[in-house]
Amino acid sequence: MLRRLQCWEPGLTSARVLSSPASAVCCIEQGFEWLPFKAQNMSLNSFVTVEGGEMGRAQVLQAYACGLVPHVDMNPILLKPEADDRSQVILYGKVLGSHDAGGYFTRTRELFRFVRASYERLASQYEVIVVEGAGSAAEMNLRDRDLVNWPVAELADAGVVLVADIDRGGVFAQVIGTLDLLSADERERLVGVIVNKFRGDTRLFADGVAFLEARTDLPVLGVLPFLRDLELDQEDSVEVERYRHTRFTSQRRERSGDAAATDEQLHRFQCPRRRGRRGLALRGFTSGYPRGRRCGASRE
Repeated sequence: MLRRLQCWEPGLTSARVLSSPASAVCCIEQGFEWLPFKAQNMSLNSFVTVEGGEMGRAQVLQAYACGLVPHVDMNPILLKPEADDRSQVILYGKVLGSHDAGGYFTRTRELFRFVRASYERLASQYEVIVVEGAGSAAEMNLRDRDLVNWPVAELADAGVVLVADIDRGGVFAQVIGTLDLLSADERERLVGVIVNKFRGDTRLFADGVAFLEARTDLPVLGVLPFLRDLELDQEDSVEVERYRHTRFTSQRRERSGDAAATDEQLHRFQCPRRRGRRGLALRGFTSGYPRGRRCGASRE
């Protein structure tokens, strides 16, 4: 029997909040063939498959976690921002064209047939599909043009897990507010909540778990810790500032008293930026991550 699980975020942020839990699910070994899927991703930091197609890096990470070679069917639509209101549209790994937001939204129904085709090809080959949503599960202003969240849940007849980012604050409002905006049919799909990126002793959040379960009538499936040493590829530049002047040294090394890099040893490197009509955007900024981790560098 084909099993489907969809991971969505109730809040408004997306940087690594959904991708890491979805990747972790893909790593679980239970005798099934797992597969990642995200209908539409937005990222300048893309990956090129062996066939030469572009796709989002999160699904590449998830494919590797499943022990699979990444394929564009895992992320049939990729949006690469060119400005605040315009993106290059990549369909099945190839450039379809550039659209402003208004023009793109007029094509979402047309594009959904490609999403359906990709999903159906994958579903015919694999037992379990882990679907990642995009942004919030309750973006009311986009619901009639959505092709990545609820339409995919319905297509896959998937159970849905809400993944909440406690590191950014407001986790109770994220979860309870989202549920308040969902229809009765949509709420029926929910199977639980995951609280992600908790700092400190998770036992201190026991009262929070009890409160969420009492208010939502949903189980809290887990409280995941904030992992400082987790250097996964980012899909966009929203978290680049977090590393701007941070060395690639592990917490464990710093705590153990080993010598830290001196000013002379600290290397810096620059990432290419593309200038759009409204400022600068970073492209491929994780290309230097492996080198940075080896030599103790910071990004600028």
